[in-house]
Amino acid sequence: MQNNDVIISVNGKPAISALETMDQVAEIRPGSVIPVVVMRDDKKLTMQVTIQEYPASG
Repeated sequence: MQNNDVIISVNGKPAISALETMDQVAEIRPGSVIPVVVMRDDKKLTMQVTIQEYPASG
């Protein structure tokens, strides 16, 4: 993904809000490869993204 990409859907589900999209991704097992659709420069692109574990803060 690149700066200014706008996420349209994650794993086949519409990206309604940033919070909802983060919740959707949090439910996916790390190491899974999922389709993510983005708008980039007025073009719709589908890419395969590997989910990684979010590092714990603190």
